Amino acid sequence: MINNRLRQLTIASGLISFVIIALWASLFYIIRQDKEFVLSAGQSSQMNTGQTGKNFSLSQDKLDKLNQYFLTDKTVVKFIEELENISKETGVKLAIGQPEDKATELKLNLSTLGTFTQTMKFLQSLENLPYASKVERIELRKGESLWQSVFILRILKDKK
Repeated sequence: MINNRLRQLTIASGLISFVIIALWASLFYIIRQDKEFVLSAGQSSQMNTGQTGKNFSLSQDKLDKLNQYFLTDKTVVKFIEELENISKETGVKLAIGQPEDKATELKLNLSTLGTFTQTMKFLQSLENLPYASKVERIELRKGESLWQSVFILRILKDKK
């Protein structure tokens, strides 16, 4: 009885293992086919455009628009003023900690005090900034009547 049950379990495990291995192999094959297709499509499109081995050039308007997504040393003060305006619009009291200014990014510690709705509006405004930015950490604490929050905001900078 136990031998019979053990034999059935061994056969079932073997079949399941075989199915999993077959599924893995077929997925690997499909992914490899897709990768080769994408590479060949990319090479054929480069041949069609005559841009093989050359960089695509962007118009000055597109470059200017792209550069607006990154802060520069000249626009950091304007950006901090923009944060203060957002805090006034949303109704939160904003405190900006000592910024960590690196060559490639600006890291800000932001603390706010306001109602939950005001805090969420401020967070939404941070996420919708027209910059290459990321809200890295969020801490929310309920006080007696207001919410305290701490945000770490990272904004990419242009090296120029």
